[in-house]
Amino acid sequence: MHCTSTDNTFYGGLVRSKNVLSIMAQCMGIAGVVTLLWWAFGYSVTFSKGSPILGGFSNMFLSGVTSTPNTDYSVWIGQNTFSMYQLMFAIITPALIVGAIAERVQYKALLLFVVGWMVLVYFPLAHMVWGIDGLMNGVWNAKAGIKAIDFAGGTVVHMSSGWSALVLALIVGKRKGFGTEHFAPHSLVLTMIGTGMLWVGWYGFNAGSATAADGIASQAFMSPSTSAFRSASENSLCGSGRPLLSFGAAWLNATLRQLLPSREKPVRIAGSPETTPSK
Repeated sequence: MHCTSTDNTFYGGLVRSKNVLSIMAQCMGIAGVVTLLWWAFGYSVTFSKGSPILGGFSNMFLSGVTSTPNTDYSVWIGQNTFSMYQLMFAIITPALIVGAIAERVQYKALLLFVVGWMVLVYFPLAHMVWGIDGLMNGVWNAKAGIKAIDFAGGTVVHMSSGWSALVLALIVGKRKGFGTEHFAPHSLVLTMIGTGMLWVGWYGFNAGSATAADGIASQAFMSPSTSAFRSASENSLCGSGRPLLSFGAAWLNATLRQLLPSREKPVRIAGSPETTPSK
């Protein structure tokens, strides 16, 4: 619900006042549809063992998903908790696409698109990158054809939604009246509130992806804060029209990138000797 509320306020402030309720309804509709898909078969084909492309159907309708941990992914938290946590990623990803076609797509058409997109794009990609036997799981699958490391959704969430949003925007085309009508945002105050909520939510995405309250979680918790403050400061300075300050901000950005610990090193996602019992 936090993810949905974040999208509601963020996108609701960016559209015109007559479309605020429409964009909020779309975000809520996506949350409902994706949850049903996740319960029916989404979680199963994403995180159950199957092929390198798609998981199996052993956990359809969340069968066998209990408070007992699934040691393929975590030895600390129950599989039902893990499933609900991953559902958060599944909901937010198609919701990110909405911003690219805001005010231009009907409610029913969007939900039909989301159903097809989840089945054809998200579930297979999430399994390939995060599934225990996924084609691109460079963390857990020693036989992975592509050794990718996606700690908290860089590929599964952001790249998939970003490229899909671009393609969808090109297909839908320009909105009617573009260039002749006024398309000013309805309320940048709402957008600012949504941005703050999104920032808090990203703590859950990043730190929670460690699936444990440990050093990796702490590192992933700290990095988004320092990088966000760094970017905010840099953008403020660059917008001041002062070349020297802009250069200094860019230099500070590059320096901090070297000094701040990368949240992808070391990688410990239910696969290290200190957390995973021997099998």
